[in-house]
Amino acid sequence: MGQPVTPNRGEKKMNVTAIVLAGGAGTRMGNACKEVPKSMLVFDDKPFLEYLVEWLIRAGIQDVVLSTGFLGEYIASHFGKDVWKKEGVRVVREETPLGTGGAIRFASTYASQETLFLCNADTVVEIDLPTTFQASAMIRKPMISVVTLNEGVPNQGAIKVESGIVTEFREDGSIRPLTKGGGNFRASSTGCYFAQKSLVLSEYFSHGSSLEKEILPRLVEDRLVGAVSCGTGIFFEFGVPERYAFLKQNTWILRKVYCAGL
Repeated sequence: MGQPVTPNRGEKKMNVTAIVLAGGAGTRMGNACKEVPKSMLVFDDKPFLEYLVEWLIRAGIQDVVLSTGFLGEYIASHFGKDVWKKEGVRVVREETPLGTGGAIRFASTYASQETLFLCNADTVVEIDLPTTFQASAMIRKPMISVVTLNEGVPNQGAIKVESGIVTEFREDGSIRPLTKGGGNFRASSTGCYFAQKSLVLSEYFSHGSSLEKEILPRLVEDRLVGAVSCGTGIFFEFGVPERYAFLKQNTWILRKVYCAGL
């Protein structure tokens, strides 16, 4: 444990900084997260966050910022080693809770690239990251939501997309009927986004604000959010005890998503 898998030589690098949100207190997890942050829960002798970071590195991302808070010293101890620093992995910690919007804004000040990939450290999302990045670059919007068409996704924000632009976002999953026509569809949020650093440092991302409850609705209203689909692949959030237990018993999910081709 602790030895990252480097990208294959000759693989095209992505000019992207990944910001991984790993600062949650894991309050829904009960005793499992009293001494260990949720992102560092172990599956087959490896912390989940290590699966995720290695996957980002293999995809060609050379700059990874781990945004921590609760029990952040645990993550810093693991990823502060030289072997990770050489791969461009850095750990930053918010001194006081900033909300998801504030945490993203804070972490972005450490980003070396203008384009950011935002993701959560308690969610397994099956994405072809280089292909999705290329597709996102075709949409001229400062923020791109990576959405899933998987109809079995529970408790996720519903998104209405019309001609590549997000026209509605609702956390409760309720969406008005779609207008018939090509390029219009309903999808669910994966919690993954491509965003421009200049947008994250703008007034939209104010400290202490929630990305989903406050920031995204404003951005959608101003038509600043596009969408790309990652298809119907695996999407699994393990932030409650039942799903955590399921993932512990079905670690093939992690191998399929993060270790394919190894």
